[in-house]
Amino acid sequence: EAAAGLARAGLMAQRSGDMLSLASAVRGLRTVAPGWPLGRLALPLRLAAFPSDDDVVVLAPAILAAAPARDVADEALVALAAAWRNQARCDMAVPILAALDRRLEGAAAAVAAADLAACRLDQGLAAIEAADLEGAKTLLSEAANRDPAGPAGRRALVALGDVHLLMGDVFAAQLAWRTAAAAAVSTDSITSLALERLRAAVASDSTGVPGIPE
Repeated sequence: EAAAGLARAGLMAQRSGDMLSLASAVRGLRTVAPGWPLGRLALPLRLAAFPSDDDVVVLAPAILAAAPARDVADEALVALAAAWRNQARCDMAVPILAALDRRLEGAAAAVAAADLAACRLDQGLAAIEAADLEGAKTLLSEAANRDPAGPAGRRALVALGDVHLLMGDVFAAQLAWRTAAAAAVSTDSITSLALERLRAAVASDSTGVPGIPE
């Protein structure tokens, strides 16, 4: 009875154009009747209008289940990936972003690639903290390749240099830092970080003691 009432309320909200009430009805249905078919109700919703990541995580699958057009599905996928990223759940965001990177074209594809690089950067930094240097190298390399001139890719290069240094490959470390510092972008904190690494490497050559500045 509760589900039927929510469905009726959602249909009324849909007919009147009340998207907030419609979203509330859909969320309620997901809670009290997880198996209830939500596609027809959820389809008019546009996730960009909902600031809550929790709302997007709940509503996006319902929209995707009924999306009749690729652009509607892509919009829902973009919003869902962003919601997972905002909740520090790159494990959930990465498969979506990888799919978007293959599906989208032009500027939209570039955004998906940059977001995927940002997730790989976060995962790579976490791998360094966990002393998983091989895993970190793989993740950071992917981030740098997907977003070579962007902030995520350049920051990944700095971290990749750190990984190479920790693994004893000073030449590869310096190459990564030089690449980050030489990117054709305005000088920023990432440029400064890469240059600090290079200066520290030069200093260590004279003392024989390698180090990564904090």
